[in-house]
Parts: sequence; structure tokens; C-alpha cells
Amino acid sequence: EKIIARNSAAGQEVHIDTTMIGWWLSKFLAMIFSVLYPAFESYKAIKTKSTEDDIQWLSYWVIFGIFTMGEFFLDIVICWIPLYYEAKLIFILWLGSSYTKGALLLYNKY
Repeated sequence: EKIIARNSAAGQEVHIDTTMIGWWLSKFLAMIFSVLYPAFESYKAIKTKSTEDDIQWLSYWVIFGIFTMGEFFLDIVICWIPLYYEAKLIFILWLGSSYTKGALLLYNKY
């Protein structure tokens, strides 16, 4: 995403790129890691006898839903934050990681 700043005194336009990997690529990766991968893992969790993985993925979907609703309402502000989509991607990876169990941690803490 590019931000265009205009300098009216000099009549110049400055284009500022607000993402490192590009808006489309970051949105695409966020979709894969926030929806497709968790959906697949949720499907696998349903098939197992253990409830531990079920709790992890149910917690993920609750936290992800709350995060998505907040993002929807704050979109007008978020679009101006440099590297937001990269930070979002890192947050989503942390939430869904079976190593960090970030979603379960947040769900249990709050």
C-alpha cells in the first residue's frame, strides 16, 4: 500500500510504501495462515480422540474472530500504520503455532 504525501509549496508528490513485502502478498499470506491452515488443523483436531488440540483451535477461532472484528472497525486508522500487515502476519503465526499456543494463552489470560 502506498501513501501519497503532497508538498504544496514545492508541488511534489512523495510515495511512501507502508509494507515491506507488498500489500497483496501480505494479504495472501495472512489469508493462508489465518484461515486455510487453521481450518485444516481444526479438521485434523476433530478427527483425534484428544480434546487438547480441540481446545487450542477453538481458542484460536475465538481470538481470531475478536481480532477480525476489531480490525474491521479500526481499518481507517490501521491502513496508516507502517508495516501493519507484516505485524499482523507475525501475530497470526504466533496465535496459531502449536509451539507457542498463543491463542490458548490469550484465551486463558483474558
